[in-house]
Amino acid sequence: MKKRTLNRIKLPVALMLGATVVLSSCNQKDEQKIAEQSDEIERIEQALAERDSTYNKLIAMLNQAESQVAEIAERENLAINATSEGNKSEDQLVTELKLIDELVKESNLSIQRLKAEVKESNIEISAFKTRIDQLSAALDEQRKTITSLKAELADKNQELQVFAVKYDSIKIETVSQKQLITEKEQEIDLLTDYNNNLNKVHYAVGSYRDLKEQGLVDKEGGFLWIGRTIDLKASAQAENFIETDIREFSELKIEADRFELVTEHPAESYTVIQDELDPEVKYIKVLDAKKFWELSNYLVVTTKG
Repeated sequence: MKKRTLNRIKLPVALMLGATVVLSSCNQKDEQKIAEQSDEIERIEQALAERDSTYNKLIAMLNQAESQVAEIAERENLAINATSEGNKSEDQLVTELKLIDELVKESNLSIQRLKAEVKESNIEISAFKTRIDQLSAALDEQRKTITSLKAELADKNQELQVFAVKYDSIKIETVSQKQLITEKEQEIDLLTDYNNNLNKVHYAVGSYRDLKEQGLVDKEGGFLWIGRTIDLKASAQAENFIETDIREFSELKIEADRFELVTEHPAESYTVIQDELDPEVKYIKVLDAKKFWELSNYLVVTTKG
């Protein structure tokens, strides 16, 4: 009896122990699988984080490159306008073009780094490649524009040099002409003064007593005061005469009944005209100025009555 009872007790215990072993083995496998899945999830999350970081980095690099290319375009437009309007000096334009050159080089490096980063990241996004290609194309166009601006500036510089040479030549010629004109003006002044002196004449009109008191005339010759003539005094001072110009002297008004020419003047070179209204007024009218003054540059007339 006791043996049966023990056998009955041993059997359930054995079954319970077996079930425990099986359950324990299953729990270990599940835990391992869960651990592996957790590791995989962590790797995926890390990969996604790295991908996001790379993507954000590429976006930042792309924005920087686009900003550089946009700045180049803006500066090129300013340089083109300045060249066409001429509101900047050559030195300012050269400095501006050098700055744009440096920006082009920096932009080119940025685009090359961006291409390398995209290639290394293995991110296959067509939008990136399209935008990068557009940036490269825009940069190539800007290089061409810069080259064109430099050529235009060089042409203008050459034109300015030619103009400067012409300007210097004209300036030298102008200085020579001014000097020549000054010399000619001096010659003209000398000739004018000389001509004025040649055409300068003097005259005096008055009674013998008045003219004698002025030291202009005196009586000479004759015998015992008979037959003496009135002559121009050799010591007569020019300031006591009235000065005039042959070209302006055409007649001399005489207010006297009678008058006499003390100085010698050819009779055919002048005539005497009676005033129509006043019988006491007469005019000595010069007919031939050259002949009238050829013997003397002085005209002295004595009046009587």
